[in-house]
Amino acid sequence: MDFLFILIIIIQIYSMLREQCRVTKKYVLFFVHNRLNLSLVKRFAELSAHDPMYDIRFFEPDEIVKIVESASIDYPYSVRIFKFGGQVDILFNKRLKGAIPNILYPWREIIIPKIYQIQNWKTTERIGCLIEMKK
Repeated sequence: MDFLFILIIIIQIYSMLREQCRVTKKYVLFFVHNRLNLSLVKRFAELSAHDPMYDIRFFEPDEIVKIVESASIDYPYSVRIFKFGGQVDILFNKRLKGAIPNILYPWREIIIPKIYQIQNWKTTERIGCLIEMKK
C-alpha cells in the first residue's frame, strides 16, 4: 500500500511539472527542502511529532534532477540546481545594512547568491530548481 501511495504522488509530481512547462513561456522555478541538511531533517521530525505541518518530504539535489528528467516534458529544456537558505541568509538581514559598507550594499544582490552556491549542502536549507524552457 505504501508503494502505491508513493507511486501516485510521483505521478502527480510528473503531471504538475509537465503542465507547468506546457503553460510557461520561459521558466519554471520551485523550491524543496534539502535532505542533506541532517539538522534540518531532525528538527522537522521533532516538530512533526506535535504539528503535522512539519511532516514534509525532503529531497536531494540529484533526486530533483532525476524527477525533472523522468517527467517526460514535451519541450526542450535545461535544468539548474541552486542552493538557497541557510547560514548565508543572515547577509540578507536588513539590520546588517549599517554593517555592510555602503559601497558594497548595492552589490549584495549579486554577491550573496554566489556565496549561497559555495555554502555546503549540509547547511543549505532548500534546493532551488530552475527549468528553462527552450520553446
